Amino acid sequence: MKSSLKCSVSALALLGATSLASPSFAQGISPFDWSGGYVGAVAGGGSAIFSGTFQGNSGTCGGSSCVDFADLNLTGSLAGVYGGYNWQIPSSLGAGKDLVFGIEADATATNVSGTILARRTSDGGASAAVDLLGSVRARAGVAFDKTLVYGTAGIATGNATGATFETPDSSQFDRFAFSKLGGVVGAGVEYAISDKFSVRLEGLYYVFDDSVDISGNGSGRTGDVATFNSAFSVRIGAAYAF
Repeated sequence: MKSSLKCSVSALALLGATSLASPSFAQGISPFDWSGGYVGAVAGGGSAIFSGTFQGNSGTCGGSSCVDFADLNLTGSLAGVYGGYNWQIPSSLGAGKDLVFGIEADATATNVSGTILARRTSDGGASAAVDLLGSVRARAGVAFDKTLVYGTAGIATGNATGATFETPDSSQFDRFAFSKLGGVVGAGVEYAISDKFSVRLEGLYYVFDDSVDISGNGSGRTGDVATFNSAFSVRIGAAYAF
């Protein structure tokens, strides 16, 4: 996945440099019009951060007996769809440099997940997963003819779940879910291949800080809690404008 992302970054950088060096941009003649609606699809990779503890069978979080959600290694791939609308206005930044504002919504399915055992495995373990990330965001950027560099921010939702278990081979899982809305910020670069098609590379950082009391899970103890802190995604996309 890392090599693919590096190739994507290099390709978009080359496309952007070609656009900036074009005669139409240099002369400020007929810059590309980003105004209008669009729909597209994305694919990429992501990660998530959880925190909190599950004390398991021991009833204490000392030494080898505690499961720490912060030790979960939650990574995976993702794919989704997005759509939005742009408005383009002239700016005082110079010829060929217009401002672009927009609104965008997206829904992305992920398989970001991970499982961890207590260092003394008889004391159990825990798992967590992020199945869906969605957002409604504002976008603002500068269009250099066919290249758009932008920032984005808005509200986000994440369908995340977790489970605790008392032994690695236990068939009894105590499950829990997170439901709090969060926020999202990000940035990206988009290049128009033609009047109708564009490609993009962007990164989004989601903040949730949604905590669930798991003290009643199996052999959990008072103070046990799991928190879905944040998630991050890097994705490439392609869109059709209409």
